[in-house]
Amino acid sequence: MKLKFSGRIEILPSLAALAEESGLLSMLPEIDSIIPVPLHVHRLRKRGFNQAVLLARHLFPEKKRLLDVTSLIRTRATTPQSQLSGKARRKNLRGSFSLASDKAVRGKKLLLLDDVYTTGSTVKSCCQVLREGRPSEIHVLTVARSVSLTILP
Repeated sequence: MKLKFSGRIEILPSLAALAEESGLLSMLPEIDSIIPVPLHVHRLRKRGFNQAVLLARHLFPEKKRLLDVTSLIRTRATTPQSQLSGKARRKNLRGSFSLASDKAVRGKKLLLLDDVYTTGSTVKSCCQVLREGRPSEIHVLTVARSVSLTILP
């Protein structure tokens, strides 16, 4: 995605508009916290931004107070998922996330936000860790879905 790999943050308003026009955002239940998938501090420094945080700010400008960028932590630097197969993605993420505090998510309705859903490895890993804090619900939103097509002759 141009946002993540090319730093094209000017596409954020268009992504937000598309999400709004599709009705995707209106289908979401009431939530208590929006948790963007975190980047490891090294990747954040290199990239200069967390695309999931920027997406959250553009998708939910009226819910900025719900944005929680401290509860879920990326504890280990990993190989970029885009460079790996499905099995390697799952292995790559093992032990990569932790909760800063169970209290921050306990009993809450959470929205985990990521930019692209490919194999589901990232959101699954994040949800496993979030469940340790015993939220009442976890919903997942991604703005893009990656598919690979095989074109037959």
